[in-house]
Amino acid sequence: EDMVFANNQVFVGQSREGERFIVPSHMRFPSRQREVPYFVEWFRERGYRVVELDLTNEFLEGHGDLLWHADGSKVWAGHGFRNSRGGVERFAEAMRKLEIDVIPLELVDGRFYHLDTCFAPMTAEAVLIYPGAFSREALASIRANCPRVYEVEEQEALGFVCNGVAANGRFLTPRLDSGLIRALARESL
Repeated sequence: EDMVFANNQVFVGQSREGERFIVPSHMRFPSRQREVPYFVEWFRERGYRVVELDLTNEFLEGHGDLLWHADGSKVWAGHGFRNSRGGVERFAEAMRKLEIDVIPLELVDGRFYHLDTCFAPMTAEAVLIYPGAFSREALASIRANCPRVYEVEEQEALGFVCNGVAANGRFLTPRLDSGLIRALARESL
């Protein structure tokens, strides 16, 4: 029903050796689970290795909650609403075998049910966040793993200002608000 939202059905990656892979999602809602095989087949036909996880009784929803850092050095993994903690742990275990670091982040505000609604990697050293969406431990982990953390206000976050993507030295976003404008200026984006 939501195949137009093509961000959640798989996680797409590339190993350090250059092998392209995907991790199929196990969507929380049964109506969305039917979407996943179509995406898996599309990637398989194009030579991607499929990394299957045993997600029995766990949930994992692709790039809505699994975000590559802007330089590809690690993956930020949100859990709490659409991803289960166990799903993130199983994902992290599979990524360790590919020498990819995963940083789990607990989401605590149901309005921000996917990580990409409240967190955006901007550059190799900067991220944009709405702090009210995260547990205290998650905030500490973000600050420990990124030199510059820019915070936006609640109203900016509700306008999806964090739902942006860093690409080719630019930051693509559906909305510009004061917090983001200041962060972009400091990062020269």
